[in-house]
Amino acid sequence: LSELVTNLLDLSRLEGGAISLQPSSFAVGEFLEDAIGHVAIAGGGVHVSVRVSPPDLEAVADQARLRQVVVNLVDNAIRHSPVG
Repeated sequence: LSELVTNLLDLSRLEGGAISLQPSSFAVGEFLEDAIGHVAIAGGGVHVSVRVSPPDLEAVADQARLRQVVVNLVDNAIRHSPVG
Protein backbone atom coordinates (compact mmCIF):
# COMPACT_ATOMS: atom_id res chain seq x y z
CA LEU A 1 0.00 0.00 0.00
CA SER A 2 2.83 2.41 0.80
CA GLU A 3 4.33 1.76 -2.65
CA LEU A 4 1.02 2.72 -4.26
CA VAL A 5 0.88 5.92 -2.21
CA THR A 6 4.49 6.73 -3.12
CA ASN A 7 3.76 6.20 -6.82
CA LEU A 8 0.68 8.43 -6.65
CA LEU A 9 2.64 11.15 -4.86
CA ASP A 10 5.38 10.93 -7.48
CA LEU A 11 2.80 11.26 -10.25
CA SER A 12 1.26 14.28 -8.56
CA ARG A 13 4.68 15.91 -8.13
CA LEU A 14 5.59 15.20 -11.75
CA GLU A 15 2.34 16.69 -13.03
CA GLY A 16 2.79 19.69 -10.75
CA GLY A 17 6.32 20.31 -11.99
CA ALA A 18 7.88 19.55 -8.60
CA ILE A 19 9.98 16.73 -10.08
CA SER A 20 12.40 17.46 -12.85
CA LEU A 21 13.43 14.67 -15.18
CA GLN A 22 17.14 13.91 -15.62
CA PRO A 23 17.52 12.33 -19.06
CA SER A 24 20.72 10.51 -19.96
CA SER A 25 21.86 8.05 -22.62
CA PHE A 26 22.14 4.37 -21.65
CA ALA A 27 22.21 0.83 -23.04
CA VAL A 28 18.67 -0.54 -22.95
CA GLY A 29 19.66 -4.21 -22.58
CA GLU A 30 21.85 -3.64 -19.53
CA PHE A 31 19.26 -1.33 -17.99
CA LEU A 32 16.46 -3.90 -18.37
CA GLU A 33 18.59 -6.80 -17.12
CA ASP A 34 19.44 -4.85 -13.98
CA ALA A 35 15.90 -3.60 -13.31
CA ILE A 36 14.23 -6.94 -14.00
CA GLY A 37 16.89 -8.86 -12.09
CA HIS A 38 16.02 -6.99 -8.91
CA VAL A 39 12.31 -7.72 -9.37
CA ALA A 40 12.94 -11.42 -10.01
CA ILE A 41 15.07 -11.68 -6.86
CA ALA A 42 12.40 -9.92 -4.80
CA GLY A 43 9.76 -12.17 -6.37
CA GLY A 44 11.32 -15.31 -4.95
CA GLY A 45 13.66 -16.11 -7.80
CA VAL A 46 11.04 -16.07 -10.55
CA HIS A 47 12.65 -16.49 -13.98
CA VAL A 48 12.07 -13.49 -16.24
CA SER A 49 13.79 -13.14 -19.59
CA VAL A 50 14.03 -10.16 -21.90
CA ARG A 51 15.37 -9.93 -25.43
CA VAL A 52 16.44 -6.56 -26.79
CA SER A 53 16.80 -6.18 -30.53
CA PRO A 54 19.10 -4.78 -31.72
CA PRO A 55 21.39 -5.83 -28.86
CA ASP A 56 23.22 -2.49 -28.77
CA LEU A 57 20.04 -0.39 -28.51
CA GLU A 58 20.56 2.95 -26.75
CA ALA A 59 17.92 5.22 -25.23
CA VAL A 60 17.74 8.66 -23.67
CA ALA A 61 15.46 8.86 -20.64
CA ASP A 62 15.39 9.53 -16.91
CA GLN A 63 16.75 6.17 -15.74
CA ALA A 64 15.38 6.44 -12.20
CA ARG A 65 11.83 7.13 -13.39
CA LEU A 66 11.99 4.56 -16.19
CA ARG A 67 13.31 1.98 -13.74
CA GLN A 68 10.33 2.69 -11.49
CA VAL A 69 7.97 2.06 -14.43
CA VAL A 70 9.73 -1.16 -15.51
CA VAL A 71 9.89 -2.53 -11.97
CA ASN A 72 6.19 -1.82 -11.42
CA LEU A 73 5.19 -3.44 -14.73
CA VAL A 74 7.30 -6.56 -14.22
CA ASP A 75 6.26 -6.91 -10.58
CA ASN A 76 2.62 -6.66 -11.60
CA ALA A 77 3.12 -9.22 -14.38
CA ILE A 78 4.79 -11.66 -11.96
CA ARG A 79 2.02 -11.31 -9.40
CA HIS A 80 -0.84 -11.68 -11.87
CA SER A 81 0.49 -14.25 -14.36
CA PRO A 82 0.02 -17.99 -14.06
CA VAL A 83 3.13 -20.06 -13.43
CA GLY A 84 4.78 -21.35 -16.59
